Amino acid sequence: MEVIIGLLIAAVPQLAPFAALLRIAPGVISAIRVAAPAAGGWIQAVRTEAPDLLPVFEQLAGRLGLSGQRAADAAAQMMFDRDGTLWMQGAINRLYPNDPPLEVDGVYGQFTKAAVEKFQIEHPPLEVDGWCGPATFDVLKREFAKLR
Repeated sequence: MEVIIGLLIAAVPQLAPFAALLRIAPGVISAIRVAAPAAGGWIQAVRTEAPDLLPVFEQLAGRLGLSGQRAADAAAQMMFDRDGTLWMQGAINRLYPNDPPLEVDGVYGQFTKAAVEKFQIEHPPLEVDGWCGPATFDVLKREFAKLR
């Protein structure tokens, strides 16, 4: 577990202050991953499975420069679905080749949020909140598929 935590922190240095969170029981992490689809998202699953972690995700969101109602969701998504965040960043880079590229690093920071907001603005009726939640992710997958 310590090796995995070390690798994760090396890949995402902003997570260093949250090493203790990363050490939570693997069972809690699994429960949150399993509960997320039924609960309606990552932070809803945290509320159900590990409500004591909510302030940690709010603090992580602040450290990443995220704000707004969905900031903690984005932080939880980054923590529990890094692969989804990596895919989303890569897809946005492919959809917007003339924009400065996002760093495909799995970190849901200010630039990722801004790119998601741009995508949402261009794809009504998506809610423009900068969070790539289920509705935005579905539209992103659909638009990415058109590139092939």
